[in-house]
Amino acid sequence: MLEVTLQKAVDIGGARVRCVASGTCRDWRRQVGSEVAWRREYERRWWHRVEVEGWCAAYGSRMRAEQRVLEVLGSIAESPVIADPDGDPVARRQAAASLESVVAYSAEDVREILVVAGAAAASNFCLGQLVGTSRFRKPPVRSLSELRRFVSEASPDAARKLTRPIDARVVAAYVDAALATAMRAHAATVWTSSAASLEDGLLAVGAGLRVFFDTAGVLAELSRLGAIARASKIDDDDGVLGAVERVFVDEGFEGNTKDYYALANSLLDRVLDRRLGIPVSLAAVFVAVAERAGLDKGRLRPVNAPGHFLLEYDDEVFVDVFPPPDGYRRVQRLSRADVLAFVGHHNGLAPAAMAQVAPIVFRRPDNPDVWRRVLRNLFHVCERRNDAHTLYVALSLHAELDRSHGAQVDPHILTSRARAAHALRIHETILLPATIAADVRAMGAASSSSY
Repeated sequence: MLEVTLQKAVDIGGARVRCVASGTCRDWRRQVGSEVAWRREYERRWWHRVEVEGWCAAYGSRMRAEQRVLEVLGSIAESPVIADPDGDPVARRQAAASLESVVAYSAEDVREILVVAGAAAASNFCLGQLVGTSRFRKPPVRSLSELRRFVSEASPDAARKLTRPIDARVVAAYVDAALATAMRAHAATVWTSSAASLEDGLLAVGAGLRVFFDTAGVLAELSRLGAIARASKIDDDDGVLGAVERVFVDEGFEGNTKDYYALANSLLDRVLDRRLGIPVSLAAVFVAVAERAGLDKGRLRPVNAPGHFLLEYDDEVFVDVFPPPDGYRRVQRLSRADVLAFVGHHNGLAPAAMAQVAPIVFRRPDNPDVWRRVLRNLFHVCERRNDAHTLYVALSLHAELDRSHGAQVDPHILTSRARAAHALRIHETILLPATIAADVRAMGAASSSSY
């Protein structure tokens, strides 16, 4: 009975109480300091699921990384020199360099705490990361009191300073730049060698742009939709297409014609949650569901048509998951003639010119080409929204995609990323001096080798 009571008391008290109890005596350490108990503490605090050798050591290492970040943010929050637009630029550069150094050392471990600290400072970039979905795992904290409690568990002193900063906008600007840096580092990990489909590319983009992207939840929802289609299909492949089309209608998937340039249209978890998307994201869902319903992999292939994105089925049938808004179907099947007529009308081409552009229209892109198209859509969205932080991360995803496939990074991508990095500043002082210097060097090297 005493053991049960002790365990419950420590569970309620959290990691600090567990540390104290573990150091009291050998029996208590055995009861409350086991690896199983520390795994519970780790998963209680942090959203991302990981597998490690020692949970107690992993908890301590990650908590120390968060404390280092919060220590720097706390000093920024209470510094009148940093908050003053006419203050000492050297002090601001030193603060930026300190924050950047901490983030560079442990980027994976500090993404969550940066989101929370930035949200507490009313950063739109960080608050956007905490937007939840109704179908998938929720971010770990939502209310302002929960945000502050999360920070306080790592550093009560920093929580006090961040609660009453001299200028919350200054804190938010530093956090935004630091989070963009951490997400840039994470971008190097999302393109795996096993990525081999349209679905894989959208999963990688989502994981790169959303700190709390629920990959497991997305895969489970795609499997659920596939099971529905499989249960209603006819034996032949055409029956699979018909079954997936019915799923699209019954589940309410449609093109977001009212807000085409919303960032959520390109994020797979948000597409599945809202049932709204753009042609390429809806196509990714359609193919993923069809293959789970029994269609052989590769039977539905992407068509990178100018001005639109289609799917090709057995050379002669094309699937449009984003038909014109004046149509009555959520999904349309087209012939080659229909596709050429659509592309010609959309791009203002005369019928006589279509014979020359037909090979381009029906060219089958490889998966990296399609993934780059997704990212180019995101560039345009971010520029329209004046969202330099998301643009910086998306450009980094493009650069890492090129590197992961052995291609030379497009110099224009590096140039655009360097410009986006310069936008991550406050009082005209660059916040990420080392990162920007590396971007400029890479940009120069790529330009000199390309021309």
